[in-house]
Amino acid sequence: MVEPLLTLLDGNGQTPDQLAHELSDVIEWDYDQKTDFYVGMTEKRGAAAELCRNVGRYSTFSELWAIAAKKCVKAFASRAGFSERCELPEFIKGLLERPFIRASAAAYLALWYTREFPIAGPAPEYAPSDSRDMHHMSSVAAAAAAIFVTQERRLPRLMELVKPIALPLIRVTDLSGLLSEICQAKTQE
Repeated sequence: MVEPLLTLLDGNGQTPDQLAHELSDVIEWDYDQKTDFYVGMTEKRGAAAELCRNVGRYSTFSELWAIAAKKCVKAFASRAGFSERCELPEFIKGLLERPFIRASAAAYLALWYTREFPIAGPAPEYAPSDSRDMHHMSSVAAAAAAIFVTQERRLPRLMELVKPIALPLIRVTDLSGLLSEICQAKTQE
């Protein structure tokens, strides 16, 4: 998918119709990816009941992480073509030590956890955009960002679960909070 994006950026003498076609392929790929993620997560709905039977109660996110982190990373690595290496405990341990992988696994599990173990009321449904929330958290880890600014309603809760496990130094705020910080810093100069 990188090639169509590069083509769009430099144009290469393409007509607007050709560029629109290239962009529609990228949009279709993005839509398919989000839809596949949404369908897969929705199919796993109710797995918390099995976890509760095995553990004996509703787990905290830290307990879920201890139970499922290696299994989650193993599934990621297997899908990426590393099935044979997944059988080596040191391989999975090494992957979990990488901030990007650790944050990706924690984001995936946090998303699942917040849908299966709601704070109050009925469990929220999955949304196709949830996959992009995971991408945001993975990107924050890859960039070693110090602050994460979002206007999303549910994403900050996910970030708060992921922080102690994979992003301990990140600050999460919204645009208003960021602007307040900037104004305070300017008045203190």
